[in-house]
Amino acid sequence: MALHNILGNTGEDIACRYLEERGHKILERNWHLGHFEVDIITLKDDLICFVEVKTRKSNKRGEPEEAVDYDKREAYIACANAYVRSKRRYEEVRFDIIGIVASGDDYEIHYLENAFSTVREKRRKRHEVGQVR
Repeated sequence: MALHNILGNTGEDIACRYLEERGHKILERNWHLGHFEVDIITLKDDLICFVEVKTRKSNKRGEPEEAVDYDKREAYIACANAYVRSKRRYEEVRFDIIGIVASGDDYEIHYLENAFSTVREKRRKRHEVGQVR
């Protein structure tokens, strides 16, 4: 297994423990829709949380969570729609990001609850093409 995959899996393990300690029930890990993947899906207080985990060895190039770009957010929204339809879930949905900087056995976690939403993404897209002022 490639080193970046090992780091990513370690980050997801850390994130799962972190979420479970805060009352999340892990529903899925690495759920796929075509070639898109959701790292972690949890249930917390009647919310389904779709969690993207970004793990880095350092933050020299910025915080890991900053790497979740527009395309990744759009993919998460599409995955969420497919997931709730396929699993017949009716809870509200939230999109979270966990950024982890891991160095040896030490790590730092940044947890961004409600990091983005479908409404904000639609507004951002309209603004990018000049439809919102």
